[in-house]
Amino acid sequence: MTEATFESMSTDVRALFAVYDQKDVSYVVGPSLFFLALAIQKNPKKRVFGTFIRELVGMAFMICCVFPPGPALGPLGWAAEWAAHMLGVIVSDRIMGSPHVNPAVTFSMYCWKQVTLLEALSIISAQLLGAIIGFPFAQLIIQPLGATLSGPSVDSALPMEQGFANEFAGFMILMCAVYGCCFTPLGDYYLLKQSLVAASIRFVLVFYPVTGPAINPALGSIWSFYSTGTLPRTLNHYVVYWLGPCLAGCAITLLWSGATRTGIFEKKPGDAPAKSTAAQSDGGRPTSTKNGPEGK
Repeated sequence: MTEATFESMSTDVRALFAVYDQKDVSYVVGPSLFFLALAIQKNPKKRVFGTFIRELVGMAFMICCVFPPGPALGPLGWAAEWAAHMLGVIVSDRIMGSPHVNPAVTFSMYCWKQVTLLEALSIISAQLLGAIIGFPFAQLIIQPLGATLSGPSVDSALPMEQGFANEFAGFMILMCAVYGCCFTPLGDYYLLKQSLVAASIRFVLVFYPVTGPAINPALGSIWSFYSTGTLPRTLNHYVVYWLGPCLAGCAITLLWSGATRTGIFEKKPGDAPAKSTAAQSDGGRPTSTKNGPEGK
């Protein structure tokens, strides 16, 4: 690579990041570092910082894998675009070690008592920072093709309850796939379970298009940030892209916890022993998100 080429690429990268309002960037960076510091102080023996970096890099890498196929391969037909998108979901998850890369998934894991509140806040902060980094680089990837990224958005004329229902239903489908594929015996077969999760994401993208959809609060908000230059400031946006998926994740997690006797329904020491069930031995077996999802 020549010096002139490197200088040209550096200029392109700086120009792509210049779209963000710097004051708004500080609104994300400041709390992120605060929550990270608190999480490390509260859990010094856990790999909090390593998890933070994995979520940050994982989110940026996931965006670079799954967003370019649409504008780059769209002219070749839906089959090529679908295949590339699903492959991007699987490859990015595999390389990065199955991070959550989705605040609503992380909130669901908190509801399932797999992470603490501080851990969840630091993970979500990392995901937001990763999305801020990921979108400009995804645009840089497809720039030589003359293509432009597109992302989730909601029409201002769309009733808030309709947008909320769309994201709620879409994320509920995704979490059904996550729990059914990642935390059952299917989780032992990586390519199978991740292909099913990727297929569920594609299903939601096709059949729930009203809000994009995002089915990922970080993608919804940071895409708005990237495309407009400022963080979203409307109640409608946060009800649709944050409240919808998070409530859906909480609802599905409570149902899953009750069915598998895990999370808030897990028997504590000293409780009367319960009869063993297949649901307890299978659904309740993971105590971490090792086989966890990549929820886009």
